[in-house]
Amino acid sequence: MLGRYRLGFEYWRDSFRASDPGLDRLRIGARAAVTVGLSLTLLFILAPWLGQELATGLPGVVIAMFGVILVNDDTIRAQKITLLLLAIPALGVFVLGTLLASDPLLNGVGFIGVILASVISRRYGARGLALGMVGVLSYIFALFLNVGVADFPWIFAATVLSLACAYAVRFWLFREGKWRFVWARRAMLSRTNMLLRLLEYAASGDGNPAEKWKRARPLIIENLERLNAAALRVEDAWLVYNEHASKLSRVKSNSALDYGPHEVPLPRWIFAVEMVAERVTVNLRRILTMDEDDPEVRREIVAALREARPVIDAARGRDRKPTTPRLEALIKFSQVSRHEPLRRFAVALDDVAKIVFWDAYEVELSLEDARVLDPFSPMSPAPEVSIAPDEASGEGPEAERKREIRANTREAVQAVLAGTLAILAGHLVSPTRWYWAVIASFVIFIRTGSRGHIMIKGAQRVLGTLIGVAVGLGLVMLVEGHMLLELSLIFVAIFVGYYLAQVSYTWMISAVTVQIGVLYALMGRPVRDVLMVRFQETLLGVIIGVVVAVLVLPTRTRPKIHNRMALLLEECAGYFEASAVYMRKKSADIFIKQRSRKLTRSLQQLREAARPMRGRLVLVKAVSVNYELMLLGVLVYQARNLAASAEPSNPDLSDGLRESIAERAERLGRLCRGLARALRFPDERAAAGPENQPRYDADGDEVRLSEPFDLPDEPGERLPPSTVAINALRAAEKIAREFGRALDSDESIRK
Repeated sequence: MLGRYRLGFEYWRDSFRASDPGLDRLRIGARAAVTVGLSLTLLFILAPWLGQELATGLPGVVIAMFGVILVNDDTIRAQKITLLLLAIPALGVFVLGTLLASDPLLNGVGFIGVILASVISRRYGARGLALGMVGVLSYIFALFLNVGVADFPWIFAATVLSLACAYAVRFWLFREGKWRFVWARRAMLSRTNMLLRLLEYAASGDGNPAEKWKRARPLIIENLERLNAAALRVEDAWLVYNEHASKLSRVKSNSALDYGPHEVPLPRWIFAVEMVAERVTVNLRRILTMDEDDPEVRREIVAALREARPVIDAARGRDRKPTTPRLEALIKFSQVSRHEPLRRFAVALDDVAKIVFWDAYEVELSLEDARVLDPFSPMSPAPEVSIAPDEASGEGPEAERKREIRANTREAVQAVLAGTLAILAGHLVSPTRWYWAVIASFVIFIRTGSRGHIMIKGAQRVLGTLIGVAVGLGLVMLVEGHMLLELSLIFVAIFVGYYLAQVSYTWMISAVTVQIGVLYALMGRPVRDVLMVRFQETLLGVIIGVVVAVLVLPTRTRPKIHNRMALLLEECAGYFEASAVYMRKKSADIFIKQRSRKLTRSLQQLREAARPMRGRLVLVKAVSVNYELMLLGVLVYQARNLAASAEPSNPDLSDGLRESIAERAERLGRLCRGLARALRFPDERAAAGPENQPRYDADGDEVRLSEPFDLPDEPGERLPPSTVAINALRAAEKIAREFGRALDSDESIRK
């Protein structure tokens, strides 16, 4: 494994720049801290004037703080509505909890009812999740404060005022505008620079280049995956920015990868950067893993990579584009030596230098002029693509909706049972703070699709609580008695917790535990006893939740992964079939690229589902799952390669070539649907017997094995885009067939 310390200061600098695309984490942390500070300031002023206690209004402050991270709707308008709607479950459930607090039996039944409603509300997307979580938090505050009916007006006013502060902070003070896109784009360029530095390390120095590639490979794969994620962030940031603007414009392309005489929208620039970065990586791997090592070739490669990185730095800083004589010399050297893999590498690296700088500079200019790109509105409406999914085979939105409802019902049963047991067991540890056990048993079921995810999230919560207890006790000893330091530490902990929420659940829980410890110290309570009870209750709640997840209606991790694989294959099938339609109808090139972006998102969801078997904190290492994930990643890469090279709108493309590409795409679409069906219905494969195994072709057509790739006649020539598209389809077909053979040997599918 390659140590990051060997890559130098610049790699760490770029790593820091790329760690927070769009400055999303920084903005969320600032929103939370400023919301709490502003709300507390207003309540501190109003409480004495109204003759109320500040502590009684704290639930509204906490609800507003959680609203910062819980409200995650797709559009700004939906986020505003959701944030305003938080007042309804917050106040309604608080009243319910207060009225039932005096009767232990009704109190427990009411809490379980709120948990059930919260889980069921997740069926309605991000808004349902936010409203349900706020309801659970409000019930806990009702139990904790033990207030009377006379305090309701003040609590209601404090909650509404705090939510108004959260609204102002989120949508006025820290709104998502132009700079989110600017920083997301710069983070994407930093990630590209990190990738080139890793490739430079793999190609430099003495020794066996194949061994160096093997050591650098995990970091290279990680950077490619994060480059894809950064690209999605750029597109998401631009869509949000478009909500704030009305005038549409496009970015003119000055790069070698021109898509024709039309203006080029932003997604094409993003797509081109991703594709050429992946092509540079793939072609360098071919060179370094060849049997014959040529030191002179590697020296030329290292020199060219070192020259390409300043180009990206110039694009990120909007400086003048540096000259690239070494890149031009490398292309000429590859032509003279007739080294085809080196030629492909040199051309791809040259494309990186041209695309990244010139189009990035034009994007900055368009922002300065207050013009807005329209990334998903092409010049002409998209043609109708009538590809009806087969509901009987388990495909389609209706079948997926039914699966989601069944999964939500299962989660509701598990959460209710775990919450009931946590209430009973939590009282045995602490009759006054038993709700911490209920919280722990409840939250580990949020955004976890399998028992593997639940186990990992439970372990992270216990570890985070333990770290928070240790750090909290140490900090309390240092600042106890200094009110200003204690208040400052609470705000720092709030900011750090929300800043790290998207990075590590462990560190977020650590920061929350530190907040609790310092807050109790500020109130003059015994901190050590409180934090120890919190750890014990958390550990108890996690154990109960994990046991329930394993024993009651369990969802195994592997079937969840296989379901995600089937969804991705169905997306691939729809993409290939739509590509055939676009080719025959001579549609605009942008349609294929738009469609391929969905594959990237589906691949990310698949990787997230497989995290219990491939992340840093794993329960079981699954070689077969990792191999299948690798094959599907290559399949998506070839699909994107098709999108980058296919030119449906090219008038010079002959009807014969169009039909050839369309037929191959249709055949590959049928193959992907057959693979998806094999994953959906493994019993069919088992019943067929080894002599009658399905050929993974939904229509029964014979699928030919991969044919030889077309190569240029001369080393210096570029392949026509249509030939590149056909090669991509052949490679995708080969990978799909290999995935089918991997399914045959994967015994976990039939379990």
